[in-house]
Amino acid sequence: MISIKNSLFILFKSLLNRRLTSLLLLLTLSLSILLLTGLLHLKQELKTSLSRSLSQTDLIVAAQSSSLQLLFSTVFKKGQLTKPLSAASVEKIKNMKDVKWLLPLSLGDSHQGYPVLATTADYFKFFRFGKKQALSLDQGRIFNQSLEVVLGSDVAKNKGYKLGDKLFLSHGHGNSTLSLHKNHNFNIVGILNPTATPVDQTLHVNLASIALIHDQDPTDKQAISAAFLGLKSPFSIFKVQRLIHEWPTEALSAIIPAQAFAELASFMSSFETVLWIFAAFLFICTLLTMMLTFILSQQQRQQEFRILRALGASSSWVFYLLLAEAMVLSIVSFLIARVFLIMIQLSTHSILKSKLGLDLNLITWKFSDLWVALLITGLTLLSALFPAWQSYQQAKSNTLSLLK
Repeated sequence: MISIKNSLFILFKSLLNRRLTSLLLLLTLSLSILLLTGLLHLKQELKTSLSRSLSQTDLIVAAQSSSLQLLFSTVFKKGQLTKPLSAASVEKIKNMKDVKWLLPLSLGDSHQGYPVLATTADYFKFFRFGKKQALSLDQGRIFNQSLEVVLGSDVAKNKGYKLGDKLFLSHGHGNSTLSLHKNHNFNIVGILNPTATPVDQTLHVNLASIALIHDQDPTDKQAISAAFLGLKSPFSIFKVQRLIHEWPTEALSAIIPAQAFAELASFMSSFETVLWIFAAFLFICTLLTMMLTFILSQQQRQQEFRILRALGASSSWVFYLLLAEAMVLSIVSFLIARVFLIMIQLSTHSILKSKLGLDLNLITWKFSDLWVALLITGLTLLSALFPAWQSYQQAKSNTLSLLK
């Protein structure tokens, strides 16, 4: 009977002797596992990252538009709203008896690709993200007059800005210097702590500043892009939403952020389903390839099995050897897939955060990884079961007299 130590030596020596085949199997299996685990992590992280972008806001109000367009424009600062929200409507909504606070949002300007949000000082008091977390300053203070700007953490970090530096804003979302508002420079008075939300990629100024750089009277009531609403009671959400939808003077939309995030998740699920189907087919093809490789290698390994039988290996030992090889391949492939996932995380994290405001952590071990590892190992063993059984039957019929 061959000892466990010698069995492990034979197992790894056998894989090493078939290094090219083993490497190709490891690569294809690792890529399949990478796609499966990557999709699982991406789904969970996207859901977490998107949902933590806004908290404790009951309604988002703007001129009539779709819920996803309104969500992307106001929360993620992507895209533009077609019509402004009039100052008269803003004032009436703010004075509604069920409204506790209103945060005006004026969008449309930028700085070197980063969006500019014009609002009031109340924004820093009432805005919440994550689990009811408030914004906080890493340095300086919030703006208290025109031409002062508070930077998100990524803007300050990526551009190397510090308190007291000056900068210019641009019209629109481009990087062209032709659209610069060159007559008015802004003084950096504050830098926010990181939030892992689109706030980190945003510059914050007051509404009067936007009026000033566009040659308007800062004292006049200005139309805005949208508004965040906080209500006195959550039970009045649908009532206020209905009143805004029936607004008599202009067509308005009022969306509930939680419902909009759910709609976004539903919209993304169709693409997710296609990717899951593709990943499943790829993994099945990989398992079939592994099975075929084991079957084809049987003829080449008959001499190896005969020698092992002559050394005292039982036919069941040969059976378990092939299953052990499949298990080692699956475990090593899972670890290689984790290394690939770490490389993808390191190479794309800063890009996703700076361009999309998504702070995704794809490398944290999750409980679901254990189930994926067990599933992959089980399916890999299943793919090796038939060729292992064939080898067992052949080894059982071999005798020492067949040794050449």
